[in-house]
Amino acid sequence: MNCQEALKNLYEFIDKDLDQATEAEIKVHLEHCNGCLGKFEAERLFKEMIRTKAGGEKVSDEMRARILAGIESASKEKARWFSLDWGTLLPIVLAAVICLALALLFFHLAH
Repeated sequence: MNCQEALKNLYEFIDKDLDQATEAEIKVHLEHCNGCLGKFEAERLFKEMIRTKAGGEKVSDEMRARILAGIESASKEKARWFSLDWGTLLPIVLAAVICLALALLFFHLAH
């Protein structure tokens, strides 16, 4: 297991929501990766502090699903907002080139 795979399962590992095989793989990874171990420990302590402050109440499966769906939806919206393909980018580049060419032409004619 690599760092990316381990971190992908970070919260499920902390909440003990993984199957035994995946949990064992992560434990082996954490024995050899101090970077991931530090991240896992920091998140575990943070969740423990939040759980203590919240009175130890557990989130329902329905609420957890709604929160995760909201996060996924927001991530997709952000990705869509920032992704530019050539169909979008080409007119912008062409307009910039035309503006630059006109500016150079006018500058050349003025001098």
